[in-house]
This record gives sequence, C-alpha cells and structure tokens, in this order.
Amino acid sequence: MVTDAHRSPTKRHSYAYDSAGPRRHWTSARLAGDLTAEAIAALPTYDWQKEAFKTGRSQNYELSASGGNDKTTFYWSGSYLTQDANLINIDFLRGSTNLNVIHKISPKVTFENSIKLSTQKGRGQFGGPLGGSFLGASSFSSPLILPMVPIYKEDGSFSTPLDGGIPGILNQNIIMVSQLNKIQSVQNQAVGNVSLTWKIADGLTLCPFASIDYRTNKGDNYTDPRTPDAFNVNGRLGFQYNQNVNFLTNAVLNYNKMFSETRGECLVSYEYRSDVNEGYFGTIEGFLRPTLNMLKLGYELHLNRWWLEWFQKAIGICQAKYDFKNKYFVSATARYDGSSRFGVNNRYGLFPALSAGWLISEEPFLKNNTVLSELKLRASYGTTGNDQIGFFPGLGLVGGGANYNNLSGTAPTQMANPNLKWERNVTGEVGLEYGFFGGRISGQINYFNRTSKDLLLNRPCLSPVDLALSWTMWASYATVA
Repeated sequence: MVTDAHRSPTKRHSYAYDSAGPRRHWTSARLAGDLTAEAIAALPTYDWQKEAFKTGRSQNYELSASGGNDKTTFYWSGSYLTQDANLINIDFLRGSTNLNVIHKISPKVTFENSIKLSTQKGRGQFGGPLGGSFLGASSFSSPLILPMVPIYKEDGSFSTPLDGGIPGILNQNIIMVSQLNKIQSVQNQAVGNVSLTWKIADGLTLCPFASIDYRTNKGDNYTDPRTPDAFNVNGRLGFQYNQNVNFLTNAVLNYNKMFSETRGECLVSYEYRSDVNEGYFGTIEGFLRPTLNMLKLGYELHLNRWWLEWFQKAIGICQAKYDFKNKYFVSATARYDGSSRFGVNNRYGLFPALSAGWLISEEPFLKNNTVLSELKLRASYGTTGNDQIGFFPGLGLVGGGANYNNLSGTAPTQMANPNLKWERNVTGEVGLEYGFFGGRISGQINYFNRTSKDLLLNRPCLSPVDLALSWTMWASYATVA
C-alpha cells in the first residue's frame, strides 16, 4: 500500500477510477453490470474443488507359496493392487502371478520352467491414449472457475454448449468433462521360458533355452458430444492397439575338462531372435447418441495400421579356452551373426576375437618374491558388429500422399540398398597388471585402440526421378568406409 509518507514531497500524484472496469468483469461473468457490494456478497458459492477432489484409497495384496521334494520344487507368487486417486474418475488396477518350477527328470537331466502373467488397467482425465487438453483436467481448472457459477443446472444435469457453457475463458464445465469423457488403457503381458540342462558326459553339457514375451496395449479416448471439444463432430472416439511378440531361443553345448595341469573349455551355441510389432490407431466421429459410442456406431472413420518384423541370428558362436598351469591363458571366439535389417547381399557377418595372458608372477624366478606379488601381461584383439539402424533401412519403400489430378497415389520414400552391411568395431588392447606387498599396492597399465569401420550413416541421395522432376526426396542408409 502506497501512502503519502512513501511519496516524493516534491511531486503530487492523482489517480482516476474507471467505473466501467468492474462492469466489464460482471457482464463477462453473465451478471448484471450494476451489482452493489451487498448484491455481490449475497451471490451463491459453489465449491468446484470439493466436487473435483475426493478421498484417495489404495489396496495391495500379496501371496506366495513354495515347496517341493527331492525331484521337484516350485515357487508361486501373486499380487493385486488397486489405487483410487483423490480426483474423480481416476483409478488404477494391476494384477500379476508368477510360477517357477524346477524338475529333475534324471540325475543328468534338469528341466526348468517359469511363467509370469500380468494385467493392468488405468482410467484418467486427459492424459491417456491420444492425449487431451490440460484445461479439462479438474486438478488444474477447478480453482480457476468463478465460485458463483453453478456446477449443475436446477434439474441436476450439466450445461451444454447449446446453453452457452460456463462463463469465463475456460468455457467448459470440468466436472462434466471428467464424468462424461472417458480415457482408459489396458495392458496385458505374458512372459514364459523353458530350459533344459543335460549332462551328456563328464564335462559335456547341453543347455537349450526358449522364451517368449507377449504384450498387448489397448487404449480408448472418448470425448462426449455434450462437451465443447466434441460438440461440433457429435462425439469422437480415439483408439489404439499394439501387439508385440518377442521370441528368443538358443542352445549351448559346453565342454569343460581338467587334464592334470591343463584346463580346456570349448563352447558352441546357436541363437535366434525375432521381434514382431503390429497395431493400429485412429479416430471415429459422429454418434447417434452419447451412450452409443462403440467403434462400429460412428460414421466417419480415420484408421492407420502398421506392422514391423525383425530377426537376428547368431548361427554359430564358437569359443575355446586353454589354461596351462594357471600361468598361460588363451581364448578364441568366433561369431557368425545375421540380421534382417541389412541388404539381401550382406545380412551375415563373421566376428572373431582372440585374447592371451601370461601370469609372470607364477614363474619360478618370481614365485617367492615378497615384494612383487603379482605381474600379469595380457593382450586381446577382436571385432564386434552393430545393426542398430531401424527395421527396414535396406529395402526400397514407397509411401502414400503423392496425390495427382485429384487421384490418390504413392511415391518412393527410400531407395533400396541390397549391399548395406554390418558396421564393424575393431578393438585391440595390451595391458600389464601388477601388485606389490601381497596386493597392498596394485594397479595396471593399458593401451587401448578402437576403430570403427563401415559406419552406418543416414545419407540423403538423389535418384534419376529427383533430378528430372525435383519433387521427391529419396533417402537410404549408406555404408561409409
């Protein structure tokens, strides 16, 4: 508050009172512009926040059991969770169960199996699938509405856009929006795997394994025709569905044997993985009645659908290790991988690796050294592959939207590259590890070098059609040396 004591003694200030200002506020709120202070004090008060908020509750139940005998053991668990938020029409539910079983078929064969099932369902306000305006969220807008605005009409119904909505810039009844509009999603998942351990002979073991991860996600976003957002289109239903199936299997044959002072190990494996992702999303408008809001009851449908599939193979993984007298170590590995992301001419690549080590401190001339307790020299050289470039970078693709002369059409969007191949990372390392006084002082010295070859970069390039017509841009992944 500014008083005369805070003003400059050499200056005088005057203020004009704009009587039209309050009138504009009252009329914008659909009230009489000549309201007196007594009339304003007598206006009714409606608690929008009390109507929007409520007491939240949460419940969680868990149960587990385990048991078995000498041949079979199991473990089971289950959980159930519900959460009712402190805002109207927001809740969450999740249920899951898990079962693990281990069974010894024979002294040499062991079978393991596990499965996990889960489902969850959520309901909310403007923030589910396909989004929505934050102005319609009751937590945000309930404090912004003028308290003299009634929440319901005298008959208990809501005011629709035909009635002019509620006064103010918000222009929508957020309690009506929260109750009539429906946003919800349902997610289901099933994960299962089986494995077998077979001790074929002394030191020789076969371990096959398979797993599947199956997930679905379904979401709906219904906007009621009695609300401002869907009044002009007579209701709108947004929907989406996604299904993902991830399958993995491998088999490992391992031989590990100790011969006097020599230990040898050899491993051979096969691996395959596929990932299929498909789904659709869209909107439909125009419902005969607000309660008849199922997908097949609208008259204007917009639908998009997609399908993606990718596989990766490690056709052969061979690894051999040799240890002589716990002083000399040699290891060699070779991978032969395949990926559907590359061109048809180069989907497979060979990636070898070699490493060696010499524990010098175990030699007779350092064996009993009390100062230098550890000294090890090691070196390695190997290659790895990279295929993280999307699903279809090697294929020739076309896309819609190339309309001509009032007719729909398609146009190339990506040029085929059948020679697209693996990116290779070549790594070399030499290191020296040392320790003094029984390991009280230790450290290592390393030299490391990594070189990336055949880099995978997104390079724009022009086709003959582009050069002639200059209306379409082609793009493809290119291999850069």
